[in-house]
Amino acid sequence: MEFKDPASYTDLSQGKIKHIDFHIHVDFSTRTFDIEAKYQLQEPVHGFLFLDSFRIDLKEARTNHKELEWEFDPEDEFLGQRLQLKGFAGDSTFTLKFRTSPEARALQWLSANQTVGGKHPFLFSQCQAIHARSIFPCQDSPSVRFTYSAEVEVPQELVAAMAAEQLEIQEGKHTTFLFKMPQPIPSYLFALAVGNLTFRELGPRTGIYAEPETIEAAAWEFAENETKIVEAEKLLGPYLWGRYDLLVLPPSFPYGGMENPRLTFLTPTAILGTRGHLSLITHELAHAWTGNLVTNATWQDFWLNEGWTTYAETRITEILEGTDSKDLHLAFNEKQLIAIMERVGMNSPQTCLKLPPEKDVDSFATSIPYYKGCFFLQECEYAVGRERFDVFIQKYMASFQFQSLTTEAFLDFLKAELPEVFEKVDVQPKSRFRTGIVIRYCLSYKGCPKKYQWRIASTSMIFSNLKREMMSRSFLFSTSYVL
Repeated sequence: MEFKDPASYTDLSQGKIKHIDFHIHVDFSTRTFDIEAKYQLQEPVHGFLFLDSFRIDLKEARTNHKELEWEFDPEDEFLGQRLQLKGFAGDSTFTLKFRTSPEARALQWLSANQTVGGKHPFLFSQCQAIHARSIFPCQDSPSVRFTYSAEVEVPQELVAAMAAEQLEIQEGKHTTFLFKMPQPIPSYLFALAVGNLTFRELGPRTGIYAEPETIEAAAWEFAENETKIVEAEKLLGPYLWGRYDLLVLPPSFPYGGMENPRLTFLTPTAILGTRGHLSLITHELAHAWTGNLVTNATWQDFWLNEGWTTYAETRITEILEGTDSKDLHLAFNEKQLIAIMERVGMNSPQTCLKLPPEKDVDSFATSIPYYKGCFFLQECEYAVGRERFDVFIQKYMASFQFQSLTTEAFLDFLKAELPEVFEKVDVQPKSRFRTGIVIRYCLSYKGCPKKYQWRIASTSMIFSNLKREMMSRSFLFSTSYVL
C-alpha cells in the first residue's frame, strides 16, 4: 500500500537509503559535529533525491565521479528544510560533507556542572520523532530503514557510546570509537552519547554505561536485566539485536527512557536503590521487538509502537511481578487514559489510535496510543484466547521483523490470521464500518468505548486491595515521559 509520511519530505518513488558510513568529529567548543557521510542507495537514482534536513551547513555533495548540485528549500517550522540533490545519473552512492548547527534539535550539549561528576561536558542525542535530520540529511521517516557504520572522534578524556556494536577504540590526538549497526533501523533510532563514562557487564548480553560516580549503584539496580530478556523472548521471539545495554544519562535527560536499539538511554531517577522501577526497563526492553524490530511506518501509526509495547510490558510484568502488580498497573493506566481523554476532549482526533496527518508530530505526544492501544490488543487476546494470541504475536514479529508497517497493513494481517476478532470485539453491525470495532478503534474511533472501561476489577477496589503492598514494595509511577 502506497502512503505519504506527512512529517517528512521523503519521496519513496525516488528510492531509499540502504546504508551510511559516518565519520563524525565531535566539537564541544562549537557544539557541532563535522561529518562526512557516504550513502548507499537500494537502487540507482536518476535526477533528484529529496532529503530531510534542519539547519545543516552542507559543504560538498558528490557521487563517485562528479559533483552534485544542491538546493535547500525555505525552512518549515516543523519539518526543517527539504534538501534537493540534483544530477544523479544512475548513481547508487553519494557522499556529503557538512557541519551540524549549534541549534540542532537532536543534540543536547551539557556543561560540566550539569553532570554528576562536574568535571567534563556531556553530549547526548534524542532523534525521536523527526530530529535525526538535524544531525545528518536523511529520509527522516520511520518507513525507511538503513544500516550504518560510524567512526566517532571525541576528546581524549571522554568516551563515545552509540546504539550500535562497538568494534574498536583508536588512541591519538583524539580518541576514535568505531561502531557498526548491521541491523537496519529507522533514522529516529540513531543515537550517540559522549561523556565521562565507564562500563560494567551485567550478564552475557547485558551491561551498563554511567558516570563513574553512578556506575556502582546503576549496576546493582539493573543487575536482573538478563532475566527480563529471557522472559521477553518467550513471549515475543528471539532477541535479534545482539546486546542489550543501558546508558544512564545526567539528570537533565528529559524522558524516563528511550528505546535506542542495543542501548537504552535512561533517566538517573530510575536508580532507587530498591530495584523498584522495574516497569520502565520492561517497557524499554519490549521496544526491542515492538517498535525497533517492527516499526510504525508513520507517526500516525504510533500506537503500533507504543500500544504493542505497553501490552508486552503488562504481559512481562505479570510473569516477573505477579498478577496483582500487573492489575495495579492496568488500573493506573485506565485512570490515566480516561483523564487524558477528558482533558483533550473525547471528540478530539488525539483520542484516535490512527492519528491525523500532522507534520507537527510532537504536538500529539500523549500517552493515549500507549494505553488505548494496549487495551485494544488485550481485547483481541480475550476474543481468541491467550494461547492463540501468543501464536499470533510470534508470527507477527517474525513476519514483519526489520520492517515498517501502517495500521491498515496490521489490520490486514490481523484479519488474515485471526478473522474472528472482527466478529467478537464489540461488533456493531449497524456501523458504517462493516468490519466493526477493530476498524473504528484503530482508524477513527474517538474517545473510549464503554466496553473498554474495563475487564479488570474496579479501579478503586484494586487500589484498596493493593494499598498495603504499595507501601511495602517500591511501586513508583514516574511522571517522566517514557518513550
